[in-house]
Amino acid sequence: MESLLRCLALAGIIGFVVGATPPWTPCKVHGKTPLFTPTKVDLNPIGIKSGSDVVFTIDGVNTAHAVSAGIFDVRVSKKMTIKLPWGGVATKEIALYSESKSLCERADCPIPTGDVSFTYVKHIPGYTPPGDYSIKLVAKEEGTNEILMCLDVEISVSIFKANRKTMIAAS
Repeated sequence: MESLLRCLALAGIIGFVVGATPPWTPCKVHGKTPLFTPTKVDLNPIGIKSGSDVVFTIDGVNTAHAVSAGIFDVRVSKKMTIKLPWGGVATKEIALYSESKSLCERADCPIPTGDVSFTYVKHIPGYTPPGDYSIKLVAKEEGTNEILMCLDVEISVSIFKANRKTMIAAS
């Protein structure tokens, strides 16, 4: 019994260290469903900290046609809640960051029909405030601007706390 509990604890630790599935939903653009259907979104590491790298791996199925080139757009926003002086609260989503890169930097081109995997690696600056963030990932085919993928992902960032070992390793 004790060995079974140790195995389960070890499996839990391995699952925690390897990666996590953040809350995500496929989104529609201009009322159309994209041609790439996400099946899995992984985030590594769990517990994103400011000052560290984060890796998104998005697996899915390309139900359209082979894609030779495209654009991969990323938009990051944060919901801010403000207490109003006369009572109540107001919530506003504020755009914080955006970038557009070649789709072929995120997946092997040409992208075939069938199973596809996108990888997105981003450094979270050390000055990033802790909190919850919304990320919209959109892939468009070059030339036609046809939406290949649209994904909304929710992440949470915490503060990176350096200790003596990390400070020595950084120098």
